[in-house]
Amino acid sequence: MPKWGKYKKSYRKEWETDPDLKTWITPVPGDDSKARCKYCNTEIRAQLNDLKEHGATKKHKSRCEPRVKSFAVPVVGSGGGAGTVKDDQKRRELRIATYVACHTSINAVQDLSDILQEEMMHRTTCTAIITSVLAPHFREELKEDVGESPYSLYLDETTDISVNKLLCICVKYRSQKHNKFVTTYLGLVDLLSADAQGISDAIVSFLSECGLDIKHMVGIATDDTSVMVGKHHSVFTLLKQKQPSLQLIRCVCHSLDIVAHKAMQLLPSNVEYMIRETYNWFAHSAKRQSDYNSVYKTINDGGCPLKFISSSSTRWLMMSDCIERILEQEDALKLHFGLVSSAEHCYAARLLNDMYTDKSNSLYMHFLQPVLIEIKTDADLGSSFQQQLEASTLAPELKDRISVSCFDFLKEVLVQYQMHLPESMEMLRKLELFCPKLVMSSVNRPGVKDLPAEFFSCSVDALESQWRNIASAGFSSGQAIDAFWLEVEAFQDARGNQCFKDLALGVIRLLTLPISIAHVKRAFSQVTLLKDDTRNRMGLRLLSSLMDVSSGLSRNGLTSATFKPPRQLLGRVKSQTSSNQAPPLGLSTSVDGGPLLTTTDSPQNQARHYKVLQELYKSRPNKKDVAQLLDLEYQARFFYLSFCGG
Repeated sequence: MPKWGKYKKSYRKEWETDPDLKTWITPVPGDDSKARCKYCNTEIRAQLNDLKEHGATKKHKSRCEPRVKSFAVPVVGSGGGAGTVKDDQKRRELRIATYVACHTSINAVQDLSDILQEEMMHRTTCTAIITSVLAPHFREELKEDVGESPYSLYLDETTDISVNKLLCICVKYRSQKHNKFVTTYLGLVDLLSADAQGISDAIVSFLSECGLDIKHMVGIATDDTSVMVGKHHSVFTLLKQKQPSLQLIRCVCHSLDIVAHKAMQLLPSNVEYMIRETYNWFAHSAKRQSDYNSVYKTINDGGCPLKFISSSSTRWLMMSDCIERILEQEDALKLHFGLVSSAEHCYAARLLNDMYTDKSNSLYMHFLQPVLIEIKTDADLGSSFQQQLEASTLAPELKDRISVSCFDFLKEVLVQYQMHLPESMEMLRKLELFCPKLVMSSVNRPGVKDLPAEFFSCSVDALESQWRNIASAGFSSGQAIDAFWLEVEAFQDARGNQCFKDLALGVIRLLTLPISIAHVKRAFSQVTLLKDDTRNRMGLRLLSSLMDVSSGLSRNGLTSATFKPPRQLLGRVKSQTSSNQAPPLGLSTSVDGGPLLTTTDSPQNQARHYKVLQELYKSRPNKKDVAQLLDLEYQARFFYLSFCGG
């Protein structure tokens, strides 16, 4: 704006009749050197050029443009017949936010708007819908689904990419909605302290926030760390003080992996080195993979070899799969490393060639393959190993040494079994007593004294009566154990009484016990995918909300495409507030394919413009103002009639 002139300029009354100024100009009381804009609520120097420059600004034009007061239009042709345009827009926003939460980054919403050339959510709006609408909805749904049912927790801790210590909690319960046992993600907790007291306090506080009563918790499943399962001061002992009947299940898969790992230490270390370095040789070289593929196709008459597997310490019992893959391609690997060791000046190639040439390494792997795959079977060295040992040309002393090492391995397996599995296996063996075939059998049927009394809340007499009568109730013994006992609980006699309810509820409590913490490990994998190097600043609230949405859809058998936002969610979504300039009035497409009248504007702008129109109509109306009002009314009526098919 130019500098103030030499002579004083004053407000002129004739400006109020100027067609370009009269709708918005007004004097400033007590200061005739300025004029005031009613729309922008700003003061301008009382000079005609300044006033015209202000009237040409984008901000002024967007605010002084009259708009029709918004109204709700019934959604015709969308199937429901009872919704409104605003509700239809909210449904669209909810479904887009659900898709974003499951499949892509939130920043993609802005690009999606540009591609579709349509006004949509901003990324901040999408984030707010995910964290404040969708995630609370699925959490409340989970809380209602669990209800007063018994439940068990899966617990494990991890450190994310931004070096935050997190505790992941999954839950297993009997679903009232789906009438089956469900295992799902429950939440992520930020740990301030990773000791036993800190973790147990975090669990208790989190359960209280979720509305779950700790008295209904049956058991917890966790790994073998002392902070979780120690006898004197651990997470389990602290939780057991609050829930005396709490059961501890050490992860069976994790325990078996420890058993195998401890026993592997008695075998020569070059076996494990050979397995690990075989994967590393091909992992990061396309040329080596191409050369090996050529060798494999030559000796196998075509075909492509399977990829070698990494012996990762975080993937349980993967050593058996690694050995199996190597033994399947043993001949091709021998030939490949024989060629490479003579063609390349590489120590690793010569070392691997020597290891594959040594028959003793092959014998050890033939021994380990059946033992690791069937690690819970009898202590047998395996027929494949015996055949390979007898057919080998090794010296008798070396054969004896290999056999002794293998027997030592099996003895160590048994020792580790006794150290890690008895408590968990004792609890899980009780499930065998309630196998449908054994329950409905009249032979070798366990008695009431063999049943775990701690899971039943009824008297011994009532339990004995129900246990005795269930064998003659005619239930099918060919069902799965969970479906069988859910049917038993729902069974009613001729008078409508659930005559086996006490027995079935006790077994259902036992069936909620977890077996492995594999569900938590899968949740950790999902956390790693969501919070990676490019999104390492993601907060815990958004991260947990994304997990809530994806697990909620999976729990209900839905996808982002099949999810239909319920009616109660629409009230939680605030109407989209754009900038000062509202989108032009027109027709677009609704979520269900029907037409949609877009009249979105903030309530403040609607009230201000409507008030201005009223003032214009009351104060000295002229033809231009009346024509403008009539045009707006006609345009609104035209779109409404076109929308309704009139």
